Amino acid sequence: MIKSIILLSSLFILTANADDDIALDVRASYLNYDYDKGFHDAEAFASSLKLKYSKELVENLEAGIAFGTIQDLGIGDKSKRDMAFMFNRNKESFTTLQQAYLKYKYSKSYIRAGRIEVETPLVSADDYFILASSYQGTEASIKEIKNIEIQIGYLSQMSGSWDSAYDGENFYSMTRQAWAHRADSGSEHYYNLVYDLGAKEAGLAFIGAKYEDNTMAVQLYDHVLLDVYNTFFTQIDYKTDIERTKLLLAGQFIKYNGIGSMKNNPNPDAVVDYSTHSAKAELSYNNACFKLAYTGISDTPSIHFFGAFGSYAEFASGMITSYFETSLRDANIVSLTPSYDFKFNKHSLNLNATYAYYDLNSDYTKGGILGDTTNGEEYMHAYGIGTTYGYEKNFSWNFKLAQRKLESEDTNLLFKTLLKYSF
Repeated sequence: MIKSIILLSSLFILTANADDDIALDVRASYLNYDYDKGFHDAEAFASSLKLKYSKELVENLEAGIAFGTIQDLGIGDKSKRDMAFMFNRNKESFTTLQQAYLKYKYSKSYIRAGRIEVETPLVSADDYFILASSYQGTEASIKEIKNIEIQIGYLSQMSGSWDSAYDGENFYSMTRQAWAHRADSGSEHYYNLVYDLGAKEAGLAFIGAKYEDNTMAVQLYDHVLLDVYNTFFTQIDYKTDIERTKLLLAGQFIKYNGIGSMKNNPNPDAVVDYSTHSAKAELSYNNACFKLAYTGISDTPSIHFFGAFGSYAEFASGMITSYFETSLRDANIVSLTPSYDFKFNKHSLNLNATYAYYDLNSDYTKGGILGDTTNGEEYMHAYGIGTTYGYEKNFSWNFKLAQRKLESEDTNLLFKTLLKYSF
């Protein structure tokens, strides 16, 4: 497969003309996660290459193809790959056809079909590790009305190096890829919806509308994972400028309801019935920014789908203060994130820090990662620092260092760094 990519890459470059688009993205990523209890430590060091070629076949009709490969760089303990999620099912290097699509453009709108990268409030290409997630399906964007975008699509399959978790090489149904999480019964557990809970192999349909002007943005979306859940997403942003100071206020609500085999399922672990509500205030002055955010999770017995398809939409949560260290049923999270941007000529540097406090319900955390059936956790602290350095638009380097500490003093440390160069 690697030889085929080299051959096709050479063919693309030799036959391309000035109107064709060739993009090459090369990355190297190292991660090291140390867990005290409950999870296996993770370590991996790998490189990735993504080559994309697109061409206008006829007026308004574009074709695109992209190959991606992840190769082990031979540093790191292979026995710790279970939680690394970079490689294929066998924890080995792989190469895959990541994109292959046709795209028709009309005025400000488009429709595309095939293997594509997609962005919605709950779906993302999400290159959190090293190679972006890809989806098989159809998506359309309609922008014929000023300030309004309507987005509609259907995704039948997904492949990715993070959220598909255990096999970034192959495409599988959206229901099989949506690993569900539940911990409120006393132990951390992840469910494969198809194999563990009997859901059908099915896709994800979505429809949404976005309105945005200089001061306000409104998003309304409905995502339907067939035979599993229906999700209603709404978010409102308000923006204002006062001299050199910018203020952003936002509110968000996400509701998950079970459908199909996840509705009235006799298996108590198959219940889908929860919601999240979030708010944030973001104040920017010159190059400094301060963000205060809150996210609350409802008190209902349910499996959770945080980040199931790459997007971590909730304001006070995300990968630097990751979810899967404890149960989040009836939880409240508050986070503070200051950041500062340095800019000089062709160089840029962003420094940021995050502190998050998790107010937990101990009735749902007992057992948890401690393996203790009598003592629950009332709270958790999460700390993180990160930097992103950029040179023009071609080179970037970033790293994140985070630690989480539960009431019981159980802690873990997460470290990740990523280099990226685009030709």
